[in-house]
Amino acid sequence: MSEHIGLRGQTWFAALTGRREADLIQNPGDPESVLSAEARIGQDTGLFLCVTPNPESRFPCVRDGQVGLEEAYALAAHVRRAMKEDRQKSISQKRPIIAIVDVKSQAYGRREETAGIFLAAATAADAYAQTEQTDKANAMFRETMKISTISETYYHYALFLQSQGRMAEAREWAQKILDKKPTMPGYLRRRERPWFRKASGLLAHVKTQRA
Repeated sequence: MSEHIGLRGQTWFAALTGRREADLIQNPGDPESVLSAEARIGQDTGLFLCVTPNPESRFPCVRDGQVGLEEAYALAAHVRRAMKEDRQKSISQKRPIIAIVDVKSQAYGRREETAGIFLAAATAADAYAQTEQTDKANAMFRETMKISTISETYYHYALFLQSQGRMAEAREWAQKILDKKPTMPGYLRRRERPWFRKASGLLAHVKTQRA
């Protein structure tokens, strides 16, 4: 692998956004390895994203320019923000998103990869749903739910079912989250607590709606 990997991405990011490399700074809340900016591209304003090595990172792989969980979540947050802000715009008005990719690999271990695959599939399905591609969303959710046992994927699938008026199925998948609780050790119950709350709230809401 080239020792310049990651640095080339930073150079391209600076060139495409019209910034000097010395002036590149991270947005508040982002890890120092993630660059994001909005800049003109032709007649449009685009969102530019890039991951670069961070020699000061607490994670060894990120120091070497790989994409870790913090980087992945930061990138996803920027994409989600753009989707939300542009949701009511016409296709021609939605901003392009340009990802400048110049990284070696990813820094996940086996467990993170397993969880990440499920979450990535559910996130992709949710993205289809958010952009009103319901057939694709339904197909991807159905495939994901055959293998995933993660509460977050259950919850997003239940939300999708609710949005489609499939209330009985939405209740079923929200209840699956709560059904995990009695058999979980204490540390897992604490970690899953936000999803228990969300599932309970969703159940309370769909019970007032007709199946």
